[in-house]
Amino acid sequence: MKQLLLILILTSIILADSLSILNYGAVPNDSIDDTPAIKSAITAAVGVKKDVFIPAGRFFHKKFRIEGVTVRGLGDLSILHAPN
Repeated sequence: MKQLLLILILTSIILADSLSILNYGAVPNDSIDDTPAIKSAITAAVGVKKDVFIPAGRFFHKKFRIEGVTVRGLGDLSILHAPN
């Protein structure tokens, strides 16, 4: 319970200055490619000078480039997984 509370608090703090990939269509732990959502979040974040937030979960992706933005997550709980 304490760990969940800590995760919620950290997520709230990080989200204040970030754009979450969830808001751009990424879905954790579903084995579906989240690359379009990740790219959209990065593009939007660069435009408004915010960070990109990767929440807890495993997000599958292909190739994408991170330029002009900081990507934040919840440590080992935020996983970007490239299967091939």
